Amino acid sequence: MAEVGGVCAVVEDSSGGDIVLAFVYTSAAGLSTVLGGMIPFFFNVNEKRWLGAGLGFAAGVMVYLSFVEILTKSHAYFVCVAGDDGASWRTSLCFFSGMLIALGLSHVSHKLEDLQEKVTSLFGGKALKDKDIRTYGSIVIDDDSQEHDVFEENSFVDEVEREDARRLSNMGLITALAICVHNFPEGMMTFVSTLSNPSFGTPGSTLSGLVVTLAIAIHNIPEGICVAMPIYYATRSKWQGVLYCLIAGISMPIGAFIAWGAVGGTLSPIVYAILFGLIAGIMVFISVRELIPTAHRYDKSDGMATYAMLFGMALMAFSLFALGE
Repeated sequence: MAEVGGVCAVVEDSSGGDIVLAFVYTSAAGLSTVLGGMIPFFFNVNEKRWLGAGLGFAAGVMVYLSFVEILTKSHAYFVCVAGDDGASWRTSLCFFSGMLIALGLSHVSHKLEDLQEKVTSLFGGKALKDKDIRTYGSIVIDDDSQEHDVFEENSFVDEVEREDARRLSNMGLITALAICVHNFPEGMMTFVSTLSNPSFGTPGSTLSGLVVTLAIAIHNIPEGICVAMPIYYATRSKWQGVLYCLIAGISMPIGAFIAWGAVGGTLSPIVYAILFGLIAGIMVFISVRELIPTAHRYDKSDGMATYAMLFGMALMAFSLFALGE
């Protein structure tokens, strides 16, 4: 990926590279997000303290990524457009606008869930409310005192109420949306950089391009964890977490395709500037309002959540260093 200081030059020069190689590298980097979503397949993350650690890790990744990389790029692109004098306030405006968008998305998602319950009840279904549910072991019992053979995968669901699952699901969906939109221009940038910069794998430098792809993959795997952990704990489905990671990651090769076909390699700095500013605001808002409080809620003794958050920040710092940013 290009250095922040050279973003203006990168978006204007994308000639002379290997298009197929650029697509391969961009796709591999984007789809590496799925690897983060496969964590529940290989590790036992069923205890609630692991949920606290996972959410803390996600918060660390997203906060560090937003302030150190994404917001910095937004400012750099605004410098390309408006110069040093107008870049800072434009970046800040987009950042706080992103926070308002995240607040709006959260509000809309809650309204849609309430509407879904009303529709279910209207058509004869029994929309169980939080107060109607009591959870004992792996058996869910409603107020009619009828036992249902509803068995979950493990005992963690003992302490997860419907509202918690709903909140985690919303958290995962909004995070997936934010990362998806973030990866879209990132895919464009990676594709154009691969074509324009010999160190990104143009003909004769395949090894260098592979090294950069691996670095971007390391950068994207934690993003997959951010998406998958809330989805997994909300739905108890490992594959749903992977699916949302796939959706978030596939936007990178889609962005590369648009950069090659529709845009033809000439990308507008103002589009990057606005998108990166908005996404930084969305991700910070999610972290502060949802991820960090929920992490401490499930890790009351703070035995893992804070350390996981710091580890997430350190891992993102390492990945950005590996990318040369």
